[in-house]
Amino acid sequence: MNESSRNPEHRNPGHDQQNPKRQNPRRTVSASQAIWGVLAGLLIAALFSSGSLVDLAERQEFGTTRDVALSAARGFDRFSSFFSLDRPASALSAVFDENETTYDVESLIAIGREQPNVAEPNRAPDNPPDATTPSTEPTIPPSEPTTNTLPPTTTTAEGTTDATAPTSTTQATTTTTIVPPNPTTTTTTTPPAAPDGAPFSANRRQVSQNNPLKLWVGGDSQTLALTRGFGRITSPTLVDYTRDPHISSGLTRPDYLDWPQRLAKLLTENRPEVLVIMFGGNDYQDVYYNGQLLKRPSQAWLDFYRTRVAEAMDLLNQPDVEVIWVGVPIMRDEFFATGMAHLNEIYQSEAASRASIRYFDTWEMFADSNGNYTDRIDGQLVRESDGIHLTTTGGVLAAEEIWATIAPRWGLE
Repeated sequence: MNESSRNPEHRNPGHDQQNPKRQNPRRTVSASQAIWGVLAGLLIAALFSSGSLVDLAERQEFGTTRDVALSAARGFDRFSSFFSLDRPASALSAVFDENETTYDVESLIAIGREQPNVAEPNRAPDNPPDATTPSTEPTIPPSEPTTNTLPPTTTTAEGTTDATAPTSTTQATTTTTIVPPNPTTTTTTTPPAAPDGAPFSANRRQVSQNNPLKLWVGGDSQTLALTRGFGRITSPTLVDYTRDPHISSGLTRPDYLDWPQRLAKLLTENRPEVLVIMFGGNDYQDVYYNGQLLKRPSQAWLDFYRTRVAEAMDLLNQPDVEVIWVGVPIMRDEFFATGMAHLNEIYQSEAASRASIRYFDTWEMFADSNGNYTDRIDGQLVRESDGIHLTTTGGVLAAEEIWATIAPRWGLE
């Protein structure tokens, strides 16, 4: 055997030059070709699931951008339906929705409304900005509901939506099963209030590794950092912790995510003992209600949103559940900050009259010494660059303060 056969480096270079395909057998794709390929794939996917595009467009905040996106999505949907391109996706969706379960929200609300009220108000915001904005919009007519009720709803294959909300293509209704709340978890008596007027009694039961505290933390995108914070500060052996944040969700638009249904499922199937919940960041948007566009922050809009908050709190106001309703922190944008102050006032006042709900203010916690917005607390970055969301550090800070009010009641200091 000669030297060149033993050592590949000594091969005849001319041999490879005569066979260039051996050097680089792979075909290269330019950046522009890759981009066009991705766009073509997205276009094909859009045609085969055009209904999802319409749903996504409908869930956007009302305005010109939504109108343009919805018009384009409906065009795709009509084209896809005409050539039957959407049939596979529709058939698959029907299979998953066939056994959809609807939980008995109204029964849970009725139980919540039967609970005794709290004599003393809960913790109030320290220094929120002036939330009194003159209303230039007409209030809801006397014939409209102004108590703790929601507009009529319809259950379809796409979920529960406002009866008056704009919809896309007609969907076939599905047979659903109404699940009443578990009677074994809704007939207990309300514990006596603590001497300081707090809605919850201390040390409800003995928490142990064999019987950990069932804690649930969830809500809109603001709870992303909050759930991470609770994950870092709670004991993995003494706390059975569930995190449930949902980006772009809230109480204003149940067509995106029906929170009353989700909470009813939670209370019916796997009822936690402590819930920490937070909304607001995605709720402050104009809405259609009973065929009328309600603009923020008109009195009509505030009345509408109060009904949504009241219903959610009635649903959560169960005799064996402790609920911490977290207020929205101060925002960088002045208009948005004023809006959040409106929402916090609603949260605070509605929580004050429900035995199982306690409002927790975060406004001053994330403000500077003058009560103004700040990105940093004690030198640590606590807010994201958008001036809205909390960083993980901010989430830990909020979780520590909230947990300090929960832990002593369960002997977990």
